[in-house]
Parts: sequence; structure tokens; C-alpha cells
Amino acid sequence: MFALTLLPSSVLANQPSPFATRAEAVLILLQARMHTVPVMKNEGLYSDIARGAWYENSMLTAIKFGIVTPHPGTHAVHPEAAVTRADFLVMLQRTFGLAEKLPAAYRDVPQTAWYAPDAWIAQDLHLFPLDADQTSLHPGDGLGRVELTLLMRAFFDLPRSSNSGNGQELSQLQSNYRLQLYQTISTKREEETAFPLPVLTMTFPAHQPPHQTSSPSPTIIVPMGPDPKLTQLLRNDIVALTNAKRTKAHVRSVEENPHLDATAQQYADDMAVRGFFSHINPEGQTLVDRMKDSGFSKAAPQGSCGCIVKYAFGENLSHGPILPEDAIDAWMSSASHREALLDRTYTDIGVGIHGDYWVEHFGGLILSQ
Repeated sequence: MFALTLLPSSVLANQPSPFATRAEAVLILLQARMHTVPVMKNEGLYSDIARGAWYENSMLTAIKFGIVTPHPGTHAVHPEAAVTRADFLVMLQRTFGLAEKLPAAYRDVPQTAWYAPDAWIAQDLHLFPLDADQTSLHPGDGLGRVELTLLMRAFFDLPRSSNSGNGQELSQLQSNYRLQLYQTISTKREEETAFPLPVLTMTFPAHQPPHQTSSPSPTIIVPMGPDPKLTQLLRNDIVALTNAKRTKAHVRSVEENPHLDATAQQYADDMAVRGFFSHINPEGQTLVDRMKDSGFSKAAPQGSCGCIVKYAFGENLSHGPILPEDAIDAWMSSASHREALLDRTYTDIGVGIHGDYWVEHFGGLILSQ
């Protein structure tokens, strides 16, 4: 399995565009094809590859192996430009040595276009299944980061018997792809106790005394995440895979909860944008704090049953995978994460995804006398 970081968090925070860059696309492809990306330095030959930039090694490697071609006059490779569908198909073909074919079957791909011999890859391998019109490629469209994730998933999840015109066995590519996925995983379980108490009527002063001041809670503003439609597809997969594992372990399924979806997505966005990976955010807020803010609740028992109500919350985090299956496999391979994923207490689940950050939020109700 291989490591994937779409973009270092310090850089991602300054990237308002939802589109993946050429440098990101190159890094994804190299990490899928190679065990390690060699260390290389730009000695002033390429005008727009800055010394010390996060993409310096990967872009120079891509040039060396012909995955990208510098402009013959300026030697520019435009690493920070949005990658288009045409760009990426050519990069994909060159990275894995796929066959080139003509004529291109798409209505909007001229046979003389520089990318025409590689357009078949998208159609034959169904790399853009969400397109309403499958007869058009839209080669100049930028690739969103989540769309790029789905594209890579479609490419590597092809049946092993697929005949895609490769010069090498697709099954071997799939095996290489999953050799060394580096990931960081973490799990947390917390409980909140709610004691049923009589309702009290209290009167508060209309205004605070002048000498009292309040310190507002820090406000975390994160940019809008990836395309919600694409994110929901990945979220559906995580929920389905989680329930498949629970069913196999003879544990009841969890239901997707919109409150937990919202708080899980917000936390995935926050970690990705601000570049941290922890169950406690930089302001010290914990899992219970996030769950309180989520609005998640189960109806407390009515009447005077004398029950003590506890809400059980769980959080599985993963940083590194780009496929739902890889995130689930990482959690299931760890005893503590597997225990959380199969916990019988949990009845509800929410999922957040931002790039290679994955969040599962679980919730359940415990009653005791």
C-alpha cells in the first residue's frame, strides 16, 4: 500500500480552489506506481519549480520519466495549475504504460488532439461514471480533489480479469497500488452522563453587570469542502463497509445520522485545512464537545424510571487512505479501532471525508439503574 498526501496542510490552507493541481495529480500517480519518490533538486532548469517546494521531487521525477513534458521554450510545467481531464489521462497513460488507441470515441475529442490517443482510457474503464452524457469527455474540465479520488478508485478497482489494453497485467498494478499505504489512525471513546432532574424555573437579569466580561468561544471557519455529491458517495461506502463488518460479527447495523455526518465532516475539514491530527483540536475541544454541538440525541425514557442516561460516543480517525476500503481495513487491522467499529452500544454513525482525512463518529444510548 502507498502513502498519499494530496497536499501538505500548510499549502492546502492557502488553496481556495476545489480543483486538484497538476502537482497533486503527479504525486498521486507516482505514489501509486513507485515505492518511493526519489529525491531530486531543480538546478534552475525549470522556471516554475521552486527550490524547496513540496512538489519539487515529484515534478522532477515526473519530468525524468516522461509523465509530464515541459514547454520547449519556457521549460515551464505549471505545477500549481488545475489539472484537466485531458492532462490527467495523458499522465495516467504515461505512468502505467497503457496502450494508445485511435479513433477516440468521444464527440468532443478531435482525432488530431494531443490527448486523443489516451481518451479511450476514460471511456473503456468508465472513469467518469457520474457524467450524465457518457458520449462527451469534457477534456478541458478541471478535476476536483474528490473526483480525482473516485477516478483513481475506478482505475484500481477494475476486475482483475479486465482487458484494458495494458502492456502489463492490471492485477499486478492493483497489487502494487496496495503494497504500502502509510496511514495514521486513532480512536477515542467517551461518555456523557445526563441525570434526569426536575425542571426548575429560573430568572436571570436582563443585562450582565458592567464589570463582568465574557470571552467568546473561538470561531473556527473552514472553507467549503469537496463536492457534496461526490463526498456522499464515499460516505455511503464507509457506512456500508462498516455495517458489513458489523453484520459479519453479528452486531446490529448502525444508521447514518445527519447530525453525526455534519460534525464528522466539520472535523475532517478542520483537520485537513489547519493541518493537525488529533481527537483534541488546537482550542482544546474534545470529542464530547463536538458531540454536544452536533445536536445528536436519543429520546430519554419518559416517566420516573430512575434511569441514569449515558450517551456513548466514539471517533475513529484516519489520515492517509484515499479509498474507503483502505480506511476500513486500517481500522479493522487495529484491535482498538476494530472494537470501536464493532461496539454493540452504537446505533448511529456519521462520516466525514476531506482529501485523505477520514472521520467516523458513532453515537449510542446507555441506560442504567
